[in-house]
Amino acid sequence: MLVATGGAALLVGTGCDVPGPDRSADSLPDPGRSLLDEVGAGAAAAAARLTATTAAHPGLAPALEGLRTTQAEHLRVLAATLGEDPPAPLATPGPAVPRRSQAALRVLLRAERTRLASVLDGAREVDDGRVARLLACLGAGLAQQLALAEGSP
Repeated sequence: MLVATGGAALLVGTGCDVPGPDRSADSLPDPGRSLLDEVGAGAAAAAARLTATTAAHPGLAPALEGLRTTQAEHLRVLAATLGEDPPAPLATPGPAVPRRSQAALRVLLRAERTRLASVLDGAREVDDGRVARLLACLGAGLAQQLALAEGSP
């Protein structure tokens, strides 16, 4: 169920939430807010990398659709948590992509594994429980999509 429904179900299904009217983004302590800003920047860069990869290698797009959906949901949730609008897609060209599709896939997945490690490190190290839960949920969704993408041909 979680794979088919994306990040929103993951957040709801695991009891994770974003600050609501009574728990605004303004109540986040600076270290937590700064960490979420960093995670958001990493998610935006990852989305640009994925877009560049699938533009250069359209045949990879079907296998990476779940990852694309998860990245978009992460950006939406992070923006909502921080009380901001989700970022617009980057108008500039994405990073360079290897010419061979399998090499491009390896580079993309390696970068996503690095991003996953960073998100999970943040979840372990941050003092604010709300931020830790949110990062753990984001990490779980990303790990799930990476496992699926790594199993793709």
